[in-house]
Amino acid sequence: MDWTPEIEQRFTELRLRQLSGDLAPLEQRELVEIRAAVEKIETESVAPVFRKLESEQAALQKALDGLQAENDDLTQLFNQQALLISDTQEWLEQFERRYSVIQKTFSRLIGQSVAV
Repeated sequence: MDWTPEIEQRFTELRLRQLSGDLAPLEQRELVEIRAAVEKIETESVAPVFRKLESEQAALQKALDGLQAENDDLTQLFNQQALLISDTQEWLEQFERRYSVIQKTFSRLIGQSVAV
């Protein structure tokens, strides 16, 4: 059964008569048949849309998982870089202290200040 304006109008009429309590047994059966047809039409038209949405959701989830993995890798790389910067700063401070000690010792040994 194709949904037409006539069927829609008849369905509305039957629903109104049902609500008012004036629905005859044959009309009740007709209403049940129209409802069954509506449900079938909805199922047939909605099922492909749901399958498409589920497929799109799966693709989006896969993309999200990939991006999350990339984000985790970038976070790890950032943390490694931060440690490298910290190690470099410590090394530079240690280098400057050792250089200063060498310069002071050399200045003391030669009896004059060495330009730094």
